[in-house]
Amino acid sequence: MEGDSAPWDSVPAHFVGWLNDNATGASGYYRISIADGDAHIDRLDWFDANSYDLMYQSVIAVASVPENRELVYGLQRSSHLVVVPVLEEGALRRVALADRNGNAVPYVCTSAAEVWVVDYDTVVRLDRRTWEVTGSVLLQEPSAGTRMFVGDLWMPSTEDFVLIPRPGSGDVALVNPRDMTVSRSINLGRQPLTAAVVAGNQLVARDWKTGNLLLGNLI
Repeated sequence: MEGDSAPWDSVPAHFVGWLNDNATGASGYYRISIADGDAHIDRLDWFDANSYDLMYQSVIAVASVPENRELVYGLQRSSHLVVVPVLEEGALRRVALADRNGNAVPYVCTSAAEVWVVDYDTVVRLDRRTWEVTGSVLLQEPSAGTRMFVGDLWMPSTEDFVLIPRPGSGDVALVNPRDMTVSRSINLGRQPLTAAVVAGNQLVARDWKTGNLLLGNLI
């Protein structure tokens, strides 16, 4: 690394991605971590053909767990998270979700010792000290016998509600993080896939198939 390392303090310290033979001499998924002004690159040897379908699955996310210096990884088309010590020392742990085989991207809370994740059509809450599931809610019922996924999970800085777009219903659901109930939904039409709240009450979303901007109000 070169230059001022201070900007790295305001962004996630870990990133995961695929590097091919030309880049590494040993193609695979690698974690890049920034620590003490330096970059550390480690191959994820646990993601191999013995445990995963490398043509069908991928490692799509990584987040740090502050209490115990662990990293939690999300996988494509999988119904578990992978928890690994930061220094790759100690046993790898696979944490079961809702058995829905979604694309799990872990959200690590700052206000509680929790990790939230979307497992296809179901939102799951975990206690990150024990990695036990403490709640889940199915947010999209099947249509004509076919399951439909929900979009990306989003929380405000206060973490007092969870925002889940539902492309199959044309709305965005607000989930109470304490009792895992849908407190209300905001109809946007179309098929919202990602959503966030800006400027207080402005709901901004992106349509699934077109990428078009969708707007609504939280109140």
